[in-house]
Amino acid sequence: MEVDEVEKLLQLALTPDSKAIQAAEEKLKELTKTSGGCGLLLQVLRGSRNSSTRQLAATLLRRHFPKVWAEVPAADRTAVKAGLVDLLARDEDDEVRSAISILAAALTSSEPWPELPRYALQMIEPAQKDSTRKMGFSMLKMLLESAGPDNFPLPLVLPAAAFAISSDPSVQVRINALHTYGSLLITFPDDAELLSSLPKAIEASRGLFENARVSGTVSEDELDLVACSIFEIFAEILELWTTKVREIFPMMLSFSLEEALRPHPRDSMLPASREAATEFVATCVTLFPKAVRRATMSDQCIDASFQLMVESEGDAASAFEGDLDDDETTALMLGVRLLDAVASKLPSKDVYSRGMNAVQKLAGSTMPYQRAIAYRSMAIMVDGCRNEAKQLISALSNAYKGDSEAQVRASAMRSIGALVEGLEIYELDEKTLREVREMSLETSILGIKDPDIRVRKIACASLEAALTAYADEGDIAPRVDDITNVLSQAGIPEEAVSAAAALADVAGDSFTRSPAFQGVVLAILELMSYEDEERIPARAVATASAGSILKVIRADDPKKVELMNMIGTKALQGYSIDSPELREHTHILFARLAETLGSAVTAVFAREVIVEALKSLERDDGVFLNADGQEISPDDLDLEDFDEDEGGGPTAFSVRTALMDEKIAAAEAIGAIAMTASSEDFVAPDPQGLTTAFTKAMDAVDQYHGYYHELIRASTIRLAARIAVSSKGSFFQNRDEMRKRALESTLSSVQDFIQNDDDIQVVAAALDSICIICDGLGPEAIEPFREGINLSVKSILDGTAPVCNADFEADDQVHYEEEVDERRDFLVDSLMEVFVSLCKAYRAFYVKDFAAMLPLIMERFCKKNNPPADFSAALGGIAESFNYLHFGKPMVPAGLTVDQLAMDTMAADSLAPQVIPTALLGMKEKEHSDIRRNSVFLIGVIMHRSSKSGFIWGHFEGIVREIASLFDQNVEQERSVVDNACGCLGRILASAHCPLSDSDVGGFVEMMLTPVPLTTDLSENFSVVRGLLNIVGRGDAGWSVVVRNAAKVAEVAARSVLMHTDKTREVADAMAELNAEEIGQTRQLLMEIASRVGNNVLDSTTLSADEKQSLAEVFRG
Repeated sequence: MEVDEVEKLLQLALTPDSKAIQAAEEKLKELTKTSGGCGLLLQVLRGSRNSSTRQLAATLLRRHFPKVWAEVPAADRTAVKAGLVDLLARDEDDEVRSAISILAAALTSSEPWPELPRYALQMIEPAQKDSTRKMGFSMLKMLLESAGPDNFPLPLVLPAAAFAISSDPSVQVRINALHTYGSLLITFPDDAELLSSLPKAIEASRGLFENARVSGTVSEDELDLVACSIFEIFAEILELWTTKVREIFPMMLSFSLEEALRPHPRDSMLPASREAATEFVATCVTLFPKAVRRATMSDQCIDASFQLMVESEGDAASAFEGDLDDDETTALMLGVRLLDAVASKLPSKDVYSRGMNAVQKLAGSTMPYQRAIAYRSMAIMVDGCRNEAKQLISALSNAYKGDSEAQVRASAMRSIGALVEGLEIYELDEKTLREVREMSLETSILGIKDPDIRVRKIACASLEAALTAYADEGDIAPRVDDITNVLSQAGIPEEAVSAAAALADVAGDSFTRSPAFQGVVLAILELMSYEDEERIPARAVATASAGSILKVIRADDPKKVELMNMIGTKALQGYSIDSPELREHTHILFARLAETLGSAVTAVFAREVIVEALKSLERDDGVFLNADGQEISPDDLDLEDFDEDEGGGPTAFSVRTALMDEKIAAAEAIGAIAMTASSEDFVAPDPQGLTTAFTKAMDAVDQYHGYYHELIRASTIRLAARIAVSSKGSFFQNRDEMRKRALESTLSSVQDFIQNDDDIQVVAAALDSICIICDGLGPEAIEPFREGINLSVKSILDGTAPVCNADFEADDQVHYEEEVDERRDFLVDSLMEVFVSLCKAYRAFYVKDFAAMLPLIMERFCKKNNPPADFSAALGGIAESFNYLHFGKPMVPAGLTVDQLAMDTMAADSLAPQVIPTALLGMKEKEHSDIRRNSVFLIGVIMHRSSKSGFIWGHFEGIVREIASLFDQNVEQERSVVDNACGCLGRILASAHCPLSDSDVGGFVEMMLTPVPLTTDLSENFSVVRGLLNIVGRGDAGWSVVVRNAAKVAEVAARSVLMHTDKTREVADAMAELNAEEIGQTRQLLMEIASRVGNNVLDSTTLSADEKQSLAEVFRG
């Protein structure tokens, strides 16, 4: 190709004809792949008379010449450099010269060019014209970024930049000099002369801004550019945080506050400089709050946030309709972001006193938007004023009730919701928490009846937030009828269905028993009937809420089940609507239905739901896009396009997140149906159709084994395990064949994922799949794969599995360290669950396997420097595993013999010495209550299961002293730890080898009953009762102890009976539950106590009237 042809191509690329541009770009793309092609472009740059053509040639060379620079002979490279310097000197077009300077700087990344900085220094000499000086500073900045500090003439550049910032007659040159100065700071952060120049540079920056503003020679946009440049440099200076920076910190902060609050015309756009200034102030407060306080500028920062918000009259709508984290540059949102920073970082007493002064002034304003801002700000302030949460919510509640303007009531209501959302992290005392949530709940209920629809919508969200502050059904039960009545009324906005879902989560059975429950369900059904396109999102939300309500429906309540059947029928119709969100929530609804309502209801919908879920699994959740955003076939994809500079090239891969979520929900729905279908009472209306559906589901799962997205790999491996379990179902016409196929596919994939996949979520799902099969099909299903599973699990423990050393792309919204910890915790939990499941399935047959794994578990997770969550999870998993290794008499799994049963030594005896020292240290852990709790749990299990000669009994007295210390009321202790300590003592008493004499047992029992009634881990009532049953077996000595502590014994015994008979409770496994014989003995214990101390013994307990009535019904039954 000749030079004139290349010039014509460049000219075509500049025409308005899109086809001509595309054709020219394709040829130029091929041309720039070689050094010869770049040489032709260089000739055009030297010889073309058209400035636009020369500029484009320089731009293309800047992008591609460095890639082929090494192919150019050394002599030619020298000539090219000289030619570029010559072009910089003689080209008359500033745009072309700028492009050439960028090209020259880019080449320094490929090869040193020590002459270029010296030439750039000549360009910034005062005698040069403005455009040349401006270009020279830009080139120096680019040289620093591309070539680094080597051979850079800092001693010459620094004084030139400092002089230009303060004295150059051109504002643009001064701005470029300022940016160059910032690059010097980044490149040479330890240079003493550079650091000593900082105060003068800051003063010069302020002078630059003031001169530009006063002179009137620059436009408002140019003035903004100056200020933004200054704040960019300020930010770079702040990163250094040296002694010199600390000295000039007040100067920078003061100037920033001045600019943030600089008045501007009401009819003009908000200056970018104000945003930059405000963000800099917020950064100072966030990163260096102590420095702000030392500079005595806390009050100014607090005042500035309110002053900014008050100036937002033109943005008044945002004060009560937008979200607090809106990415806006309005004065309101800038003030919100600054207030958020000062509230979270500056002393709460300063924020509250200063802030409330401003709030009170605004709240007394006659202008509604100012009152709205006052109440909006209170929700932000609470983050730093947690001790004043009650006063703030009280003021907001009164503001809502007392203001006649809807926008003000909306603002107060929105702030109530925002404030109550954070109650979990505010660490309020019980009394204050109770008062705050009651006020927020009461005000939210009033808001749902508000005459203004906007307020009613916001009130629904506030109610939803308020409900999450209630711990359990007992807390919310007295208010359930009031809330349900409000939610079932006509005229309530669509947002109310989310509040209904939140009520179901916390209120449980109390919600379904409410007289207005049916009205709420019918309202949801009405929303689920929407078919207009604009109302499909509301239908999706209603479907999601129905799924939440399903979780609390009792399968033995015919009327409620009939309502849920209606919901299921309506939900099926939603599959015909093309909405990924609606299909996702419909899948989740049927998953909840299968989990909650059992076989009879699930069988009605099973086949049709699986068919629809398979359609979701088959949908394409990713698409390749070209530069214009148009979908293209992967076959048309040029992989080189991905290597283009700037933006990753003209093509990209886009994940359709909504379809991804839909697929995950589809797998969940099929899996839930599979588990329900495995039960003996499941009767399929169409056995052949359901068998075919599950077979197709298994086909789909096999296709996803190597899928690109980790969440799909994770969800489908769990699904495969559940389909394997479903083969137990009587409807399966080829169950043995399906079970064999599913087991081989699943457990082979499990081992493959653990040994080769580096994604934590996928490996955790593979571990979960082992548990699903182990729990669902027993050891016979696992046995052929046991050796492979043990090796795979061992690879995680010894750190050789890829997942142990994998890097991953961090979530921008989560701190990297936090995300690493969260994902690792997820993996450790799943790993320990595998051991628990295997021990539960194999019992004593797994002792030898577990004994081989235990040292690795201890080494990997139970060292002092291990993450606390890992440490705690490992201790809890070991405790549960120990319990199962000893639990009951194991059946002999197929493929094993009694000879292989490791009964020659008890696991608790042989393995206890490895874990007891660690557990004793864990009990003394001060900062992490979970470690204390699981250490106590582990010790209790070992003592319960040990033989008479067990290692543990040698430490009996010391252990009891440590547990007793957990009951010390002078030491602050997590209630869950106290409850577990109580259960631990119960396990000790339940041991046949407990060394306590009759004379010692009284004091021991009284100590054990110290924390009764238990409030957090109620299942520990069972452990306490087991110990008490063992005590009364001692005869009169035992009964005398029980009678002396009759009220507390009656408390735990009654609670145990009620929990055992509560069909809505999620039943724990037999390891913790009392068996039928023990329940009978517990009832006898209660009756004997009543006969010895009187029938009114329950009056001394915390049982409610309803609970006493339920207990009476149990005894009558």
